[in-house]
Amino acid sequence: MIAGYGLVFFLLLFFYDYIPRRYVYQKAYQYIYTLFEYLFFAFILYLNIQTKLLKRIVGLCILGFIAFQVTFYITQMDAKLDAVPVGIETILIFIFIFFFFYEQFLNVKDQFIYAHYCFWICIGMLIYLGGNLFFNLLANHLDTDNFWYTTYIIETVKNLLFAVGLLIYIKSPETTLSNKNSKIPYLDIDLT
Repeated sequence: MIAGYGLVFFLLLFFYDYIPRRYVYQKAYQYIYTLFEYLFFAFILYLNIQTKLLKRIVGLCILGFIAFQVTFYITQMDAKLDAVPVGIETILIFIFIFFFFYEQFLNVKDQFIYAHYCFWICIGMLIYLGGNLFFNLLANHLDTDNFWYTTYIIETVKNLLFAVGLLIYIKSPETTLSNKNSKIPYLDIDLT
């Protein structure tokens, strides 16, 4: 999932210069970027949250945000950047991360929380979204050409934390049915 996130956003950023400079195309690109970012982050957290009620809440928020994003795109034609959807995206992802941490602290395991790959991804999302929140909220009122370079530091930290999460995911043993402790005894009888 993280590799897919990296590939999609690499392509979105790579082809940004090839988008026609007309305002409609630039605005559509920004809304698509925000929507994909939210969907990737929310889906990663959705996969790692185990409680059914919390999964339903996350699923409903995903659908609600998609509907909000479409209606906001249609109704707001004069904004330079989609600051309101970015703010709502950030708040929702923070809530989902809180759900994940709540669930992890509730279920005490034999390993530390930082041994879970999603912990590092959540920390990366917190730093990235929290560090860029005020830049994005104020983007329509500031000269954004001078400020975007400062967000590269936050983006780099996020990418490093995602890489740590990816390495932990690769190194963690795959849990399959054969690896799980089962209460059913092994009753294979050899009749040869």
